[in-house]
This record gives sequence, structure tokens and C-alpha cells, in this order.
Amino acid sequence: MAQTGVAGIRWPPSEDCRRKNAIEQNGQPVVLRVACLGELLAIALEPGSGFIHLVQDHEACIEAYGPYHLSVCQIGLVSGADVAELRARWDGVRTTLAIAWCGRDGYMELADNPLTDDQILRRLHFHPNAWYAHREWHISG
Repeated sequence: MAQTGVAGIRWPPSEDCRRKNAIEQNGQPVVLRVACLGELLAIALEPGSGFIHLVQDHEACIEAYGPYHLSVCQIGLVSGADVAELRARWDGVRTTLAIAWCGRDGYMELADNPLTDDQILRRLHFHPNAWYAHREWHISG
């Protein structure tokens, strides 16, 4: 088992593959929270029952790197009204996010779903000046 950085003990290759396949087949159950993570507006994801972690030391990773999250855009692009509306729509929502693909280092690319179809989130995420404008929706963690 290789360790990367402060935390991030990966599973052996066969278990890693099994976990990624299960995630792609079943999605990831989460509770959503609109959050400001430093200079980033994000949707923080609280793992729900049945959430599959891609590291053995997920609690240490969350402590070291922050929560699982969907990056939206930098705070400077967001109005107070946008944040209020997003919180009204999404805070506390329990859902299972469909995952199109699991990559290396905890990257999980989302399939289309109501969250990624939200017009405010789309406007902010794909804003021409947004840090993530040219990236697919993905879970970091």
C-alpha cells in the first residue's frame, strides 16, 4: 500500500478496482451542504450510509484536506442572492450522486443529475473566469 502526502492510504489494486466499479454502478450517497472552502464556493458532501471511500484513512484525509466536495467557482463570482438561493435548494438534501467515472487520487466525475443541471450552479461553474470552467463536474476528496 502506497501512501501519498499527509494522508491517503490507497487500497490494493484489486480492492481499488472493486470499489471504483461499485461506485460507478451504484453512485455515492451524500448529504449536500453549500460551503465556502477558503476562496472556493463548493457543495460539501457528507458521506451517507453506503458511501464508498477510495482510501483506507478517509477520516485523516478529510482532516488534512477538507471535506469531499464539488468545486463550483471562486467566491468573487458569487452574489449573496446566489448563495441564499443555493442554500434554500440544496442544503441538507440527501441524494445519491451518479458517478460516470472514477479516476486516480479520489477523483470521481459526475454523471448528469439535478444538482449539475441547476442553472445557478451551471452559470457559476462554467463562468468564463471561473477556475473550473473547463473541467467536468467532479468530486474531490
